[in-house]
Amino acid sequence: MKKIELIGVLSFSAIAFTAIMFFFIVCFIKCSGSSDRENAEGDSIYASCYDIKDNRPPEVIYISTLKEDSAQLFSFKYKDYMDSNDKILHAASFYDNIANDISQKITFKETIRMKRLRNKIRDRLLMLQIKSFPILRKKFAQNMASIMWEHDVYVTSSGSKNTTLNISGGIYAANSNIQQNQNIIENSVSTMRFKRVSYRWYKGAEESTYYKIQTISDNKIKGE
Repeated sequence: MKKIELIGVLSFSAIAFTAIMFFFIVCFIKCSGSSDRENAEGDSIYASCYDIKDNRPPEVIYISTLKEDSAQLFSFKYKDYMDSNDKILHAASFYDNIANDISQKITFKETIRMKRLRNKIRDRLLMLQIKSFPILRKKFAQNMASIMWEHDVYVTSSGSKNTTLNISGGIYAANSNIQQNQNIIENSVSTMRFKRVSYRWYKGAEESTYYKIQTISDNKIKGE
């Protein structure tokens, strides 16, 4: 009986996998793109302004960038970005962009004023990351779940800080489907600082296939 059921599941997988993978490709490749604050090479505002279109001295550009970062960071409301995973990923990318600005190497002497402003930004960024990432990861999983349930794929987050993404569905009876799915979402789950992605071919299954995600913790600043 179990063999017949498994064959039925695999037959379903062949039909449903194309539709589900289309969703993942459209959603996650679109969502994992660079944010508007980055140029094509992923450089910071400071670097892009100075190298491409800004002839001001680097010290002036640097302090200007820090002021802009500070203003944006202290007015930033992460709860405004929870409507979709696209917005959630942009919020996480915003944190990374700020981190890039304050952790980059500079070729001039940093003044006391610059250091104080940079430390102020760093403290604010760290506080926001620790507070918001667990909430954003939980909402990230919920957004996935609300879309994927109609394809009989179920998604939850778990762990004290929602660092594990759990995905279950009949299509994951095939290892090739698990690997393809993981390849698509790898960058996005890394951006969200998930530590683990777990796959089961039905809810409640004891056995699972899981991937450990190499990413930094919420209490770490990217680039430091």
